[in-house]
Amino acid sequence: MQTTQTIAPPTVRRIGAEDFFLLARTSGAYRPYWEVMRMLAVGQAWGTGPIGEMPDSGILLMPLDADITWAAALRELEGLKREKGFFLTPPVGNIEHLPFLLEQTVAAARRRSPGTQLQAVTAFDFQLEERLPCYFDAGFALRAVRPLAGLAPEALLMTGEWEAPQIWISLSDATNLSMLLVRGWAAVEMRGVESGNLLGMVPPQAIHG
Repeated sequence: MQTTQTIAPPTVRRIGAEDFFLLARTSGAYRPYWEVMRMLAVGQAWGTGPIGEMPDSGILLMPLDADITWAAALRELEGLKREKGFFLTPPVGNIEHLPFLLEQTVAAARRRSPGTQLQAVTAFDFQLEERLPCYFDAGFALRAVRPLAGLAPEALLMTGEWEAPQIWISLSDATNLSMLLVRGWAAVEMRGVESGNLLGMVPPQAIHG
């Protein structure tokens, strides 16, 4: 008789600044490193892996009013002042653990600031198709693509409420995707078809909060 083995989810925990710094440096993300240290001084580092071992994935929960490049870029993009709230930096390490990182960090942000919209930033790169469903499942919508803190484009996501997708476009159709995002549409769902991945889009009037 064949038995099915259940794999336990990874342990998600607060990790130290040094561990996150080493993880980010190993992955080649988060440059320059002096900015990483400023972020670690005001944010919360979360990671996965057994206690006492080097984490294999991580993410930062940052206050939106922090005096750092990403926070300033997000405030400028949204026309905000020194607004309260939080955002998540791009994840580093094992992408398979992203759903667990998002679950814990979103919960932590909501405990500290109930009812506040949470934002997230992630690289607009070849791995975006793997990461986007994790963000959608965690309650985020893709709201913009901008070079927030440098020349490379970043995907900006925000929590909220919205109606069901009204149109579907290919994720690889960068021109139409950019035009819709600029007009206030948001991507809230992704599904795979034979020709690739499609994004479910909703118009501005279907987005609440």
